[in-house]
Amino acid sequence: LDHNAMKIYAAEGSTKVIGQAFLKTRGGDIKFGAGELVTIYPDVPYINEINSLPRYRVINAQGIDPKWASYVRKTTSDGDGNFEFSSIRKGSYIIETSVTWGVPTKYGMETQGGTLRTKVTVPESGQVKVIVTDR
Repeated sequence: LDHNAMKIYAAEGSTKVIGQAFLKTRGGDIKFGAGELVTIYPDVPYINEINSLPRYRVINAQGIDPKWASYVRKTTSDGDGNFEFSSIRKGSYIIETSVTWGVPTKYGMETQGGTLRTKVTVPESGQVKVIVTDR
């Protein structure tokens, strides 16, 4: 992880990022990411490499990289999957959350949905609206 290149992301900015996370089922129902953890982190080569690896190769007893946590912001979405981050600095970011639900099968409940990621470019100031879905 090149921490010199990352230092700009550790500082606070003046942009608000608001959004909503949802998925549309095959039947047309909308499932919201209600009460889910939402993270925003810099879109840099390091994280693109991490996101391309299988989870079992990434997570260990020490985590991914202890310094990485200083560049990640977290919040929890509301009942409709809405979330907000304030004081975000200009740059390119990835927003990650999950939308899951259960479907009954003859073997019990099956979880559908999963982790969603989307990229967002944050300007110097103002507000950015983001939809996090599978399209």
